[in-house]
Amino acid sequence: MPPVPDKSRTGRFFGRRVMEFQNWTLASNARWRLTDEQLALLWQAEFPNSNSRTRYTMKSVRTVRNLFNLVRRNNDRPRTPIPQYDPAGNPVLDMPYF
Repeated sequence: MPPVPDKSRTGRFFGRRVMEFQNWTLASNARWRLTDEQLALLWQAEFPNSNSRTRYTMKSVRTVRNLFNLVRRNNDRPRTPIPQYDPAGNPVLDMPYF
């Protein structure tokens, strides 16, 4: 019998675990160009039951992005750091990455 997914740790729509979903959305954001506020809302919608005290914010998105840009696992570190985007979809170039 296959294991039953833990609903508090598995995404609501995409079925991915938290870190996997966050990394995927950050890597895909070069194409989507969502703002940090939009990413926070997306993460909150995907994991509404993760912890009743946890609410994703723009600060949490920045923190996760900085960790994503720093950490190298299985050679999957981005060649160039993943930037933050403004509401018009333009990269925020003066953003400190680390």
